[in-house]
Amino acid sequence: MIYAAEVELPEFLVLKSTIADYKTYQERYRKDIIPEWRENGEIDFCDGSYGFKLQYEFYLDALKYDGFKSAKKVTCPTLIVNGDQDQLGTYDNVVKLSRVLPDAELVTIEGGDHGCKKDPEHKEQMVRTISEFMVAFD
Repeated sequence: MIYAAEVELPEFLVLKSTIADYKTYQERYRKDIIPEWRENGEIDFCDGSYGFKLQYEFYLDALKYDGFKSAKKVTCPTLIVNGDQDQLGTYDNVVKLSRVLPDAELVTIEGGDHGCKKDPEHKEQMVRTISEFMVAFD
């Protein structure tokens, strides 16, 4: 999204399980992991069904940007798809982002986790929603 705010975009943008304000998220919800993350250079993010390693440089880069400020510059139609039980992002963050983006549609996957990966029905709903949005621009 930050890149999209700085360049001329194609017809649309799709954001899935987005954290627009990483700094506030980390400070409010995950402050406990930052010292370990810094020391080890990476941290495992896992919710029990999937996981990934996130480099500390990602956090440092994220601190440089204000996703909400960048969002105001995005001019193309934008679809935001997010589960309301996203354990890595905060749902209120996504709702705020949908209000800041000039031309956004927020689709909430009820009960969905980050990426809607735990429940096959949530994943299918996310994929279907994104596909239908994209087809409209075909």
